[in-house]
Amino acid sequence: MKKETFRYYQIVAKNKVMVIDSHDVIVFITYDKVGNFEGINFHYGVELIDENFKTPCPHVTELFKRVSGEHSPHKDKSEKKRILLAIKLFTNAFIVGTL
Repeated sequence: MKKETFRYYQIVAKNKVMVIDSHDVIVFITYDKVGNFEGINFHYGVELIDENFKTPCPHVTELFKRVSGEHSPHKDKSEKKRILLAIKLFTNAFIVGTL
């Protein structure tokens, strides 16, 4: 099994880029000026960071908020695991169409 690794890169003050090598995905997380979560977007492939994806996707953002919500069984998981779950749900529903 491949060891799970990820790296954080700071692009600007309110954006965080998370590279998750083990899932071949780059995640863009946007925060407001106070540091509260605002939105999320991603793209597959870790060879190049495509900044066109730094604008939050409302669908992935909503999925992340739902898996992080007070009544979610996933609320106690790490931010990275909740992000990966939201990406998986989005990919299955909107890209693959298997939900």
